[in-house]
Amino acid sequence: MFKYITETYYKSEIPGWMVGTRFERLMLLDRWLAGTFYDVMKLSFNEEKTGNQYNPLHTRRPAVQHNFPSFIAGLTARKLFGGRHMPRLKHEDREFLLRVQALMQELKVPLKMLEAVKRGSVGSVLMLFKFLTVDSANGQSVRGVVEVKQAQYCTPVFNEFEELTAVMEHYLVSGSAMMQRGMTTDRDGDKIKSSLKYWYVKMLDTQMECIYFPLKEHSWNPVDAGKYDPASSALVPYPFADKANPYEHNLGFLQGVWIQNLTGGKGTDGASTWELALNNFVEIDYAKSQNSRGLKYASAPQLVVKGDFRSEAETGDSEKAPRDPAYLLRLAADEKGMDGMSSTTGHDAFLLETNGAASAASDLFVSNLKHTSFEQICTARKDLESIKGTMSGKVIELIDEDFLDLMQELRLQYGDYGFLMLMKKICKAAREAGHSLIHPNDADTKIDGLMLDFPPLYLPDAQEIQFLISGFVEATQTQQPGGKGADGSQTMITVVPLIDPKLAAAYLAKQLDLVEDSDDKPTITDTDTSTGTLPAPKALPSEGGVNDGSTIGEIFDDANAIGHTPLAQRNR
Repeated sequence: MFKYITETYYKSEIPGWMVGTRFERLMLLDRWLAGTFYDVMKLSFNEEKTGNQYNPLHTRRPAVQHNFPSFIAGLTARKLFGGRHMPRLKHEDREFLLRVQALMQELKVPLKMLEAVKRGSVGSVLMLFKFLTVDSANGQSVRGVVEVKQAQYCTPVFNEFEELTAVMEHYLVSGSAMMQRGMTTDRDGDKIKSSLKYWYVKMLDTQMECIYFPLKEHSWNPVDAGKYDPASSALVPYPFADKANPYEHNLGFLQGVWIQNLTGGKGTDGASTWELALNNFVEIDYAKSQNSRGLKYASAPQLVVKGDFRSEAETGDSEKAPRDPAYLLRLAADEKGMDGMSSTTGHDAFLLETNGAASAASDLFVSNLKHTSFEQICTARKDLESIKGTMSGKVIELIDEDFLDLMQELRLQYGDYGFLMLMKKICKAAREAGHSLIHPNDADTKIDGLMLDFPPLYLPDAQEIQFLISGFVEATQTQQPGGKGADGSQTMITVVPLIDPKLAAAYLAKQLDLVEDSDDKPTITDTDTSTGTLPAPKALPSEGGVNDGSTIGEIFDDANAIGHTPLAQRNR
């Protein structure tokens, strides 16, 4: 059904250059995520007829739309970065860690990570950041911002070490929007028309960023342009390359990260969290829509009349009699013949009702289909409505084992290779921009020492806490009862504990998520360097010196603040 809708109704919506590309797939998935996938179907579910012609079920958009993809994307996002699930940065230098945490809060990174997981559930997502020097009442200051970009509007480029070296951002903008941003002419020197659409193209790489002049909708597309040349590790020249005036940041790395959702995707994009179950989701929407129709029908069942209405037979009125059973209908009565023996059968009327068996069967079908879909994408297996009696928290965890495994993979993608990489780059860029929270003497080796620690997905309940404490008390004993002494008193002998008490305390604090007492939550007054031993930090893969020759940029209202030449003033 999903394929039928895309091939039938999106045929005229998808431009030729997009057909069969990653942009088509991402566009369709983004529409699912936004809840607008069915909007292309013009007939509502209640439009059963157009004139005298019946409209088949598959030609009408469903009346009930669950939008499971949005629910699943939100669920996984909150399990990764919502509330106490937010991963904690760790570092041996607690004073430096405190400053990094303050910078993270200033840029609203936790909020942006929630958005990134939701948008990235289609397969991939791009996170960009920048620092600007702005004027204020107290003089100039450096401010930063983080942006989340949908993958369907971006084309990434990687080198042979899978490092992001360039990104082309591209999407269509109305001519009026271009003019509102101060642009009056396009690449060809023609005056921008408000009735036309234009391509907005920005390029970013490891050394610079740049915004290009507007391109007419039918004169360019991101598939034909921007081919990657393996020989030079660069994007081939664009037909409009001479129309841009790039801004050089010379950081040696791209100001952003490209995050793949799950392994097993195609090309630059990862696998979607919920794409495999889309056909089932369509079936659920249509089945529940039919259930809704059946409920409304049962509330006002169809009137069936045997014979003619008396009003029609006696008056010859051609107007159709009302079919609503709320009206009083006079029907012909049975009559006997002149001979007193024969009779004439009168008319009859009744309500065509259902017994609800079909509705119950449909509900069972939908329930099984929903469970199958959620198992297919490893989102959840437990059904709270079917649970009888008391269940322990451990049993719930075991039921959710597939979902927890999914979270572990997403933690790798969005945590270690997303959030952590982003924060390291942000710190290095903030240092070069002169941000007050990152000092000039904070070397790359110190920044690369940042580590990530995720809290447990589930916290133990009161009974489990009691069992843990009792077990650790027994396992950390350093003395055990021995024999009796000469005076008959009990003697104690020294033994090696099964578990080191400090290790047991650390494990218990981890299971209980006692973040207030852990190294990742330093206080203002306690900024001494930690003397504890931590694992060796992982260095951020160096991207310095990688320049693929491409240029990159974006429309910013405050472009002048970072040294951009206004597009309208650039030399074409």
